[in-house]
Amino acid sequence: MSEQANPCCPHCGKPTKRWNTPRFNVGDGAGWSSPFLYVCFNDECPLFVAGWESMMTHYGRTCSVRYMEDPASGEKSSIPVGHNQALRGDIIED
Repeated sequence: MSEQANPCCPHCGKPTKRWNTPRFNVGDGAGWSSPFLYVCFNDECPLFVAGWESMMTHYGRTCSVRYMEDPASGEKSSIPVGHNQALRGDIIED
């Protein structure tokens, strides 16, 4: 593990948590380039809070998104979640 601090979410300013990526890699390039991602698990994050209405309005789905960063590629994006406890089982505790 790196001694570097986890990056903060640009939407709420809270530190992200390391989250284990699924252990699969498909030959067409699907999968993650890192064994973990940095994910914001702040349930009060504006991106997460607004995501519920946005996803329903645009996609007709009851879900939201959380901010994420891939430390290997530098990609900064969002990851969909179906409820506020989704993904929490794979948080890497420091």
